[in-house]
Amino acid sequence: MSNEPPAQPPPSGPPPGWELPSPGAVSPAPGAAPPAPRSSSPVSAPPAYPPTAYPATQPSGKTEPFAIVSLAVALGGILICLFPVTGILAVVFGHVALGRIKRTGMKGRGMALAGVIVGYAEIVLGVILIAGFIVLGAVSVNSTNDARRDADRLGRDIQDVAVSEDIPTRSAEAVRRAVLESDLDEADVTLATTGRRAVDATTRRLDAELWQLEVSTSLFGSACLIVPSTPSAPVIVRDTC
Repeated sequence: MSNEPPAQPPPSGPPPGWELPSPGAVSPAPGAAPPAPRSSSPVSAPPAYPPTAYPATQPSGKTEPFAIVSLAVALGGILICLFPVTGILAVVFGHVALGRIKRTGMKGRGMALAGVIVGYAEIVLGVILIAGFIVLGAVSVNSTNDARRDADRLGRDIQDVAVSEDIPTRSAEAVRRAVLESDLDEADVTLATTGRRAVDATTRRLDAELWQLEVSTSLFGSACLIVPSTPSAPVIVRDTC
């Protein structure tokens, strides 16, 4: 009987240190170097590059045309006295010029600012003048209406004096007494052509004036009274003599 140990069965798995290839993996060719072991460190990011520096916009040596136009329009408005219109145009052109200068770097910022400032001043002045003319016109209309009313009342007072004193309506005495008895100032009733006070005029002078009296109640309002020829004649009042 033999003393040799029984034979061991062949190992069923791969030798130590070897792993089974994953499905679909390509086995290295005989005699080729084994693949490099995988690294457990994370993948490094690509190197960062510094941002590219672009050259700044170089100021142009030219003057912005809209800046010139803005200042020219503003100054022209002062000469021709069209404040509201030229002021608005100067402000518009000035703001356009400032925007273009900011983008292009052209010259003329001072001219554009001057045009804008003068333009705003013209707008304010124009609004004040327009408002003043409106108020003045309203005052003038009211004053004219008051003068016409006072002139009509004076004509009727002359007729009443003529009837009460039994004198002609077209006489210096009837005119003088009617003016003195009215609420009007003596200087408010004058001769139409010479401007002399009616209370100092003679009948001959009044006849030469065609019996036209100017009645003024204020600086802006006046009316023309034609002295009635008889106590029953209509009183004629006009805006001007």
